[in-house]
Amino acid sequence: TSSKVAHNIAAGSVQRETRQVELGDASRVEASIKFAGGELKVKGDSDSLMTAKFVYNLDELEPIVVYDVQDKLGRLTIQHKSDTIRLERLLTEARNEWEIELGDQVPLALDLDLGASEGKIELGGLQIDRLNISAGAADMSVSFDEPNPERLTSMYVRSGAARLEFRELGNANLDELTFDGGLGTYTFDF
Repeated sequence: TSSKVAHNIAAGSVQRETRQVELGDASRVEASIKFAGGELKVKGDSDSLMTAKFVYNLDELEPIVVYDVQDKLGRLTIQHKSDTIRLERLLTEARNEWEIELGDQVPLALDLDLGASEGKIELGGLQIDRLNISAGAADMSVSFDEPNPERLTSMYVRSGAARLEFRELGNANLDELTFDGGLGTYTFDF
């Protein structure tokens, strides 16, 4: 299902939305979170596939949530209404906060595309079998505070000018880590 609300938001007019997505008959899910900038929190604490709270004040930042299941494979996409948000406007006018809780019912492949953002991604207890992180000017902490019950076959991190901290990677149940980083500060704590 796709959630879409038609409205035009002037800068400063804060919108608050809550969305929930049920798992359906999926036995595995591929999730993609594309976050242009602001504050992002992701954790594994939902009884559903996804429960999220969104706060934003620009029309382009309206979150679009799409979920589809075919042949027991669920595909979840969370992204902004517009892919072209001027960085200057994002940094000076925008208020954009996402709190996303994911469920731990099935194995999950997770792709995170992070722009000028800060926040925490807590993946402990989720059944992550593949993790891709692409970060621009991000200041993020990624942790596995509980063991991953699924084998994380590959974790790929690509970064520009970012500060990324990866904590408690010993709990990730990780086979292979590939890191492609630019100018920045990176911590990998196993």
